[in-house]
Amino acid sequence: MWILMLIIGCVDPLITEVNLGGTLTESRGSDATPVESGTVATISLWGDEYDCASTDEQGVFSVQAPASSSFFVQTQSPGRVATTFTGWSGIDDQDLEPGVLWVRGQDELDAIQTEFNGCDRTVDEGASIEGEIRVYLPVEDSVDTLPLITTASVTFEDEDGNETEACYLDDKGLSDPSADVTGETGRFALFGLNAGIGLLTVSYAVTDDLEQVSEYLVLLPENGTAPMYPLLVDLP
Repeated sequence: MWILMLIIGCVDPLITEVNLGGTLTESRGSDATPVESGTVATISLWGDEYDCASTDEQGVFSVQAPASSSFFVQTQSPGRVATTFTGWSGIDDQDLEPGVLWVRGQDELDAIQTEFNGCDRTVDEGASIEGEIRVYLPVEDSVDTLPLITTASVTFEDEDGNETEACYLDDKGLSDPSADVTGETGRFALFGLNAGIGLLTVSYAVTDDLEQVSEYLVLLPENGTAPMYPLLVDLP
């Protein structure tokens, strides 16, 4: 999951869009291989395409996004799985580091499904959501150093009201069909989901008497995927 921070201040009413630029890669991380001849599309929360651009030989792209707004980004490349992200723009153009936006390979997605194979909700058809839940803290360190949430349960509700519960791993990173929370890995996955825009809900126990609930809109392409590394949740 990636974040574009909102800059607080007086907003020029003439600023209606910003430029989103960067390098599309094959996987997450700054040293990942760039994707040539890929596409990056910005999509509104209502599912309408806002802008679309192709990557060059170095995987570089430049695309427009609505200013001061939540929106989706969908990445595609021949032979790979359509991948979506949810972000928030400010009023300034954004230059994303390589690996912030990537397009998932089928082999990598198959390996993730194999990790969760003990769960009876893993299926070959349909879209998927998978990720790692961490608590948001206003620190300058990498998001990968933020604390994992080990008590989170995750559900997804599609546009038709169908609700799907997530699959989880045990504390050693093995599939645990009986698990109902994320555990020490902080990871979750959902498979066999319908394409479209849906609502992902994360609930976690802060204390024995306090539960925090967070909701996220997610866009799922047909047989595509929405990776969330990390999925950030707030403290109460």
